Order: sequence, then structure tokens, then C-alpha cells
Amino acid sequence: MDKPDRPAAPRRPHPDIKIMTSPRQAHQDRRWIRVQGPGFDARIWELALFAYSQEVGLQLSRTSKAPDLIVNRPIPFAIEATMSNPSQNPPGSTGVEEGVDADISAKFVLQMGKAIRRKHTKRGADGRAYWDQPHVMGLPFVIALQAFHDGESLTHGTGPLASYLYGRIDEAEHDSAGRLHLRPQAVSQHTFAGKGIPSGLFSQPEAAHLSAVFFSNSGTIALFNRIATL
Repeated sequence: MDKPDRPAAPRRPHPDIKIMTSPRQAHQDRRWIRVQGPGFDARIWELALFAYSQEVGLQLSRTSKAPDLIVNRPIPFAIEATMSNPSQNPPGSTGVEEGVDADISAKFVLQMGKAIRRKHTKRGADGRAYWDQPHVMGLPFVIALQAFHDGESLTHGTGPLASYLYGRIDEAEHDSAGRLHLRPQAVSQHTFAGKGIPSGLFSQPEAAHLSAVFFSNSGTIALFNRIATL
């Protein structure tokens, strides 16, 4: 006698889904829940940061709306996620002034600087900066940064950003024996399309409360498509 077919066992959600949707881990910022629509890239970037923190075993506090992540263990610190945004130029515009070469590295640095500055100058309803919030005071404050301002923005590594943060570049040269040497050169300004920002963010007074800048060019929907299904 043939055995009767057994119904297939129901698919169980991945444990991380339960972690993300549990009341203990639910994000206080309601914008995070509305993943689709305006702000899609920003929410995916925050999701990538959350997934990374879970993967490496960081313990998070989800009791506050901002900054985006508060790490309790093993080392307490605060993370605010941000990104560079596409320009508001009309359709068909390149966003580059006439007669100016489209130096995508210079544009990248300018956009990164603008994104960081937005977080430096932002104040809450109580007039406080992120680092002055009661639950953040005394903690290292980190900005997590990703580039979405144009189609080439995700092709950049950390080199151009490091030159802006530290105010220097390393020029390569070879000596008579063919050995490679890196010669540091100071950078005072970064300019693109007639606009400029001072270099060396970490040495500027406005960055006194900034402990680090975390940069990635892979916290995108493509990453999740490669490893799982959203």
C-alpha cells in the first residue's frame, strides 16, 4: 500500500526576521518601516548597517529615534547613517556647469562633505545636536556614509574620501633604484563646478564631536539580492 502524501512542512522565517520585527528591536523611527517609496536607498543603507551589527554580535539599544543605532556592547558608541543624494537639477541636466570638466572624484568628495555637514548642523526639536542628546552624551559618535548622488557614485573607494577627512594625498614616485615611495601632500580645498569645501575635516573644530566616519559602497539592494530575498 502506498503511503499517503504528507503535507509539506511550513516554511519557517529566518531567525533574523524575528529579531528585526520583535518589539524589542523595532526601530523608533517610523520612516524605517516605510522602506518603499521616497527614501528607499536610505532605508536600505540603514538595513545593511543593522544586518552588519547583528552579524558581528553588536548589542543594540532600540529605545530612541535618533541617532539610527546605539551600540551597547562590547564598546558603546552611536551611529548616524547618511548618504549623498541626487541633485535637484531638471531632467536632461548633467548637474555640471558649462566649461567645467566632470571630475567625478572631485564631485564625490564634495557630495560626501555635504552629506557629513548635514548631520553636523542638524538639530532636534529641543535644539540639541546628536552628540548632545542625553542618551548619546559621552559616547563616541560615528557617521556611516554611503554615496547615491549619481550613477558613478558607488564606484569610488575610500581614497578620495580619506583625502577630504585628513587633508592630504599621497603621491607615488620611484627613486633611482626603482623603489616606490609615497610622498604626502597637503590639501587645503576640494572644488567642483565652482563650489568648494575646506579639506581636513578631522582637524576642523566643527568635527570635534565626530569620532569616526564609516564608509561603504555596497550597502545597496543588490547586496541583499545576492545573499537573500527581501
